[in-house]
Amino acid sequence: KESGVLLDYQKNRIKSETLQILKHKISKKVEGLIHSNPTIDEYLRLVMDKSLDPYSMANLIIKLLGIE
Repeated sequence: KESGVLLDYQKNRIKSETLQILKHKISKKVEGLIHSNPTIDEYLRLVMDKSLDPYSMANLIIKLLGIE
């Protein structure tokens, strides 16, 4: 029974760490896409000028990147 608990713990830990790594790598990739695209940079400035909340800004970027 103990080995089953340890195995479950190990699987959950691996899954959690894998998700953290994926989040980090995807975040870096999205940052790179944003910084390499002058249109998105321009839209970001427009969004900030209109004082939209970060959630709205993120949704706009997601739509612009076509990853919704």
